[in-house]
Formats: sequence, C-alpha cells, structure tokens
Amino acid sequence: MAVPKGESLSSQIQSRKPPKKLPTQRKASNTSGKMPVLAQPIHVGHFLLMVVMKLCRKVLLMDISVKIGIYVVGVFVASVIADLFVVPPMYFSRRDNLLNLFFVNFGWIWTVLMLSAFISLTSYVYTGCNVNLVKKHLLRLAIATFWWYVCTTAFDHMAQRTGICTEIKLTTRHKCKEAGRVWLAFDVSGHVFLLTHNLLTIVEECRVFKDWRRLRELLQNPDVQQMRKVSSEEVNLSKDANEKLTPYIKAAVIMLTFFTLVWEFMLLITSVYRFHSLAEKVAASMVSVICWFISYRIIYPNYSHTIPYPGQTPFRYMT
Repeated sequence: MAVPKGESLSSQIQSRKPPKKLPTQRKASNTSGKMPVLAQPIHVGHFLLMVVMKLCRKVLLMDISVKIGIYVVGVFVASVIADLFVVPPMYFSRRDNLLNLFFVNFGWIWTVLMLSAFISLTSYVYTGCNVNLVKKHLLRLAIATFWWYVCTTAFDHMAQRTGICTEIKLTTRHKCKEAGRVWLAFDVSGHVFLLTHNLLTIVEECRVFKDWRRLRELLQNPDVQQMRKVSSEEVNLSKDANEKLTPYIKAAVIMLTFFTLVWEFMLLITSVYRFHSLAEKVAASMVSVICWFISYRIIYPNYSHTIPYPGQTPFRYMT
C-alpha cells in the first residue's frame, strides 16, 4: 500500500484508532442508567413473625396422609415399646401433670374454641363476607363433636359390657373402681382417640391457609370477576376482609400450632406408657381415622351444598 508523501505508516494507524473517551464522558456514560434500588431493611419483629409462620406451616400443612401414617404407626410402635420394655416414669406420665389436667382433659373444648375462631375468620374472607355461609362452614365442627361424643360414649359402654371386676360381687365399673379393685375389659383408649381426632381435624381444617397468599393475589387481580364469575361487591368485601383479618388469622394459626404440638406430645406419652393395651390404643387411633375419612372424604365432598368442605369458595384459590 502506498504511503502518502510526508506521512509515516505509524501515524496513519494512530489516526485510524477511535478517540479515547474523556474522564467526563466516562462518568456520564456510567451514570446514564437507573441507579439500583436498595431493599428496605426488615424489622426484627417482622423477621421473627416470618420465622414463626414458616415453622407453623411445617407443622400444620404436612400432607394429611403422611400425618395419618405417623400417628397410627407411631401409636403402634410406642405401644410395642411399652409392652417390651419398662419405660421409666416421668412427670408427664403422671395423670395429674399440668398438660393432662388443663389441656388433655379439656382437649376437645380447646380444639373447638381455636378452630371456631379460625374457621369463622377464614371463611368470612373467602366467602365474600357471607355470614350464612360462615355458619355452614362451622357445621363441620358440629359433625366432629358428634363423632367425639358418640365414640367416647361407645367406648365406655363397651368397657362396661365386656368387663368384669376382680371382686365378683361388684358388677359395675364405677363401683369396682370405688372399691379399689381392677375392672378387666377391652377398654378402647379415649385419650388416644381424642388426641388423634383433634390432630386430624386441625390439620384438615388448616389446609385453607396453605394458599392464603394466592387468595390475596387473586383478589388484587383486576380480571378476577371474569376469571371466577363473581361480583365486584364480593371481590371488594373479600379484599377488605383479607387485609383486616389476616393478622388475626395468623394469630389463630400460631395457637393451633401450639395445641398441635401439645396433642402430639401427649399422644406419644399416652402411647409409650401402659395406660392401655396395644390393641386398645391402636383401635382408638383407627376409629379416629375412620371418623375423619367419613367426614372429609365422603360427607363434605358429596353434600357440600349443606355442609361445605374447607375452602369451598367461588374464588377457588386452593390448589
């Protein structure tokens, strides 16, 4: 290539290089984009609430079939251990321990009170604040109370009919115990039934909280009326109720988690000590599972127009 007269090859190459940016130009190019937005710091109380709610979800929202397997198999294994080994006594193995006196002895009352609050609050939100539908959702607790009363009464009747006192002259269970004798009978464990019944009812009812965030997102969707065929009034009422009642719903979830842990602990204690035979404890757990199955897998799905199943709503937010 010919080089023009008076110019060297190196000077031509330098002239073809792009001009270097000045410092001011570099600064302007770096600041031309948007500055990154820093996340707001999380308050300590909010962080602790997030941790607590995460733990509550782990306890309450486990798959119900897994829970049933744990309870039934757990009662069986603990009962076998109680029959094969002498488990040393402890404070909670005494009938007069505080958990037994103030919680287990009133176990169904505690469960009904906590679930009444939870069902009332949640169903009020997802039914569009329809009080009549809220009352229908509360009917599930009436059915659960029916099972509790009928089964515990049947257990007592069975123990009376099949039993005999070590003192032959005493023909009733009550008189036998008053005399300090032992009543020999097939006595299905009322405690195991009660605790398992409490636990399965709590877990099944708390499923409505699993997708609670999805319900909020759905209510904020501008197309929710067309998506779910609901009125604007229902959407607005549910949206307002969701904002106002969710803190109280979370408080109810925390309390239900507390009672779930207490019931599970006392179920373990009742199973591992010789208050009843293995057959009596396993039979009690199986009866509670049968009651759960009849209610939540037969009655509520097939007669939902009378007694709706948990989370039945026109918003259909549950997965």
